[in-house]
Amino acid sequence: MMFGVACGLPAVRLPEWHPFSTPSLLPHTHSRVEIQRRIRLWWTMFTINRFISLTANVKTDVDDEIIETVWELPSDSENIDPEVRCGSVSSLFACDNRSTYVYHDTANAVRSKCAALVERAARFGLKAASASDHDRVFWEKFEAIDEAIRHLTGSLPSVYEESRYEAGAAHIELRTTQMNRLNICCSGPASRSEINHIFHRLRTFFTREERVNLTS
Repeated sequence: MMFGVACGLPAVRLPEWHPFSTPSLLPHTHSRVEIQRRIRLWWTMFTINRFISLTANVKTDVDDEIIETVWELPSDSENIDPEVRCGSVSSLFACDNRSTYVYHDTANAVRSKCAALVERAARFGLKAASASDHDRVFWEKFEAIDEAIRHLTGSLPSVYEESRYEAGAAHIELRTTQMNRLNICCSGPASRSEINHIFHRLRTFFTREERVNLTS
């Protein structure tokens, strides 16, 4: 985690997409592919770190306040919402901030936001039992967490909606007798031959499973 910090991954945001106040082991880049890779790498590390620290009941390696990396690389950097420009972990708990509205977010962004909320909610939940009723600062933070969770869960897409993908994202769609439809999206670039290989493996698996279910 700290190596990621040394590489400047917590500070991948507009306009430079690179830390400007702290040194970084990684060189500056203008490649959208590389910027997106750094953003997603950071949030993957963040998610794993948050759940490990919560499970082990230890302090997280990086405070939320110093994280500036955007949740996802915008499709158009020239014309985006100002809240998206500075949206990161702290923005989840800011009053009237739209970071908790995730209906149009990618799965990666939703996962990262949920990790941040779960970790903080768990820690504050443990303290709530012994917190004084007169501790105004604590309860204001507690209510901000509760409100953020309600906003996020309330804006999740319905399971009955058509699946949505990022523009140009490779995906596989299967229909079987055991389920109406299964959609699988690749997390990274994949060639057509790789997609076909995955498709045939899945089709073989589900065909085998259906035989088992029919004969049992």
